[in-house]
Amino acid sequence: MVEPTDQKEEENGLRWLSIEDEKIGDDLRAFLREVESGRIVITEGGRALGLLIRFESEEDLEDFLFEHSPEFIRQTAAARASLAAGKGVPLEEIDKYL
Repeated sequence: MVEPTDQKEEENGLRWLSIEDEKIGDDLRAFLREVESGRIVITEGGRALGLLIRFESEEDLEDFLFEHSPEFIRQTAAARASLAAGKGVPLEEIDKYL
């Protein structure tokens, strides 16, 4: 079993593990090189088990984590509902609220 170099559990219960690439097998490292900037779906018997994504930078990883955060998704949905209900503020009037 590969031991993670870092572990983190977020408030929403999601658990993240970090593993240095030299600790993973050559096959997985080859897949990462092959995929370049795409994604690999990991399956077992045709059923999706996980997703392997290669990021070009730490910033790309941070953006991905933020965009997929349950709190961010909830806030975005609430903002869209507010706009749909006519509760938005026109861009020209934003400075009144700052």
